[in-house]
Amino acid sequence: NVTLSNATNGAVIGDGAGIGTILDNDAGAVFSVDDVSVDEGGNLVFTVTRSGDAQTDQAVTITTSDGTATLAGGDYTANSETLTFAQG
Repeated sequence: NVTLSNATNGAVIGDGAGIGTILDNDAGAVFSVDDVSVDEGGNLVFTVTRSGDAQTDQAVTITTSDGTATLAGGDYTANSETLTFAQG
């Protein structure tokens, strides 16, 4: 974290805080999923991507859970499955 202070000669500080993030590039493969929205009654389609090391088959489990929809079986269909990415 970085914080600015003690501006001189009439200068003011606007956004005086910054956050730096060190990305772990030693982790091998990295999975991520996009955010999506749809009108009520529609189907959500999420895109899962893998980046980084792809030298072997790798898998990740996807699971639905309550968010703005709070009734599994009524507001949305509960689901859990394994998504497998082939080598390369």
